[in-house]
Amino acid sequence: YVGEEIKAIDLMKAMLLNSANDAATAIAIHIAGSTEKFSEMMNAKAKELNLTDTHFCTPSGLEIDGKEDQCYSTAYDIARIAAESLKYKLIWDIMKIPEAQIYSADGKYMHQLNNTDILLGEMPNCLGGKTGFTPLAGKSLLLGSTDETRKHKIIAVVLNDERRWEDMRTLIKWIFDNYEWK
Repeated sequence: YVGEEIKAIDLMKAMLLNSANDAATAIAIHIAGSTEKFSEMMNAKAKELNLTDTHFCTPSGLEIDGKEDQCYSTAYDIARIAAESLKYKLIWDIMKIPEAQIYSADGKYMHQLNNTDILLGEMPNCLGGKTGFTPLAGKSLLLGSTDETRKHKIIAVVLNDERRWEDMRTLIKWIFDNYEWK
């Protein structure tokens, strides 16, 4: 709401559970002063990580009308970003929350958040995940998982997949059934 003050941790929950683009925008403006400057920071980090097939236009990942061809990534680059994010336990702790209520600083407003990742409660070794959708990327899904020993972590990403839930289940199972950890 206009003028509403909310804690940064709650904005992160809104971004990661509900895909709240307005929360991403608010954090970007708070950190960098504008969404454009924050997108520049994101692109600098992508360059630092040697992500050669990624260019961010907005903090939320949405394309800008008329500039869709300038806003892009690949499943590989998104998986690399997710792997980098494994260094930050808080991100993955948030992605495991099934639902939450967050409040404005003055307690006047409450927002109900529901995790959009339906595999969260289904897969016992799921670390968390993030859904996504844009007209160009289609229905997308990023998921982190561990093997039964919890020693090995994987990141899997599907883009433009109408069957993202079923395909992710199949992909994760295939990886753990076929990969030999050395």
